Amino acid sequence: MLRVMVFIDGSNVYYACRSFNVPPPNDVVALARVLAGPDRRLIRTYYYNARSRENDVLPERYRAEQGFYDYLGHLDYCTVRLGRLEGPKGNVHQKGVDVLLVQDLLTLTFNDAFDVAILVTNDGEYASVMEELKARGKEVEVAFLGTPAYHLRNVCDKYVDMMTNHPDLFKPR
Repeated sequence: MLRVMVFIDGSNVYYACRSFNVPPPNDVVALARVLAGPDRRLIRTYYYNARSRENDVLPERYRAEQGFYDYLGHLDYCTVRLGRLEGPKGNVHQKGVDVLLVQDLLTLTFNDAFDVAILVTNDGEYASVMEELKARGKEVEVAFLGTPAYHLRNVCDKYVDMMTNHPDLFKPR
């Protein structure tokens, strides 16, 4: 049975969901199980993002976000990897998130921890690392919302439009 790990670019998924006016999935392990399918074994789900700074967002949004990260921390076989936010209020940018994701993809590949990597994003910047995984004998899949990033679509073994193939995961608001 093929061993699957799912790597979720949380910010990318959040903003894609916003653009489609659908709620982002809360249970990322359930999402990962759907993407892995019944004939493969889900080993672990990795979720990447950066926490908002308390003074940069409304108090209720900050509390909701903290509750979400606490929830993720209690899911079985789910690892949350957080970068940081930098910049002045109103113009903050994530730092270190993409590097954490690439680091985990490569380290876990070198350690032969999985057979299939499923990357949940529509960020074409990951295309070169996905090519490296393929060169090392791994199957690479991309799950996305909307139009797939050209570079990712061209390098992955399989791409899945989650809105088309798994609409039950995204209930409109």
